[in-house]
Amino acid sequence: ATAPEWVTVAAASSTWEYISTATASGSASLAFTNMVDTYDYLYVFDSLIPVDNGVDWKGQLGVAGPTYRTSSYKCSVTGMTDSGLSQSGEPTTAIFMNHVSTNLGLGNVAGNQEGHRYGELLLCNPANASTHTTGHGMTVGVGGDSKLITNQIGAVYTTAEAHTSIKFLMSTGNIVSGKCLQYRRVRS
Repeated sequence: ATAPEWVTVAAASSTWEYISTATASGSASLAFTNMVDTYDYLYVFDSLIPVDNGVDWKGQLGVAGPTYRTSSYKCSVTGMTDSGLSQSGEPTTAIFMNHVSTNLGLGNVAGNQEGHRYGELLLCNPANASTHTTGHGMTVGVGGDSKLITNQIGAVYTTAEAHTSIKFLMSTGNIVSGKCLQYRRVRS
């Protein structure tokens, strides 16, 4: 018998590079206007508390200007609470990280750990003008009834165009506090 041949596989060299942080303090939105072609972008949400109770956390893609898009999304949001309530929604006006129409809206009491406690949204080369911007993510939040909510997100913008900006906002009201971190990795 002969010894097996071993194949050497090169490790991927692409790693995430920290770019910036947007911090909320009674803010209407958190915006990033620096996306460029040939990079994937990762947005990490940390302890976001809304002013209003029972709201959605969402993102809108922007083109040069920036001009933010408020239609032509295909978004799927599936959520579940710690009590077993599960719902799904298909919003078309933004990339939703939760969806209040599914009874999974965010609470606004920081002392009860309500709001978005943690989340991530990955966008695949959004500044490439010849492809549809695609993203996926997950969030963990607490609703106004103090129920833990987990969400899975999938989204596609249905027109190929270069998205160089994104802004995150609540469906109503401002963002009391919290932050969003931006990372990128080169596509090879």
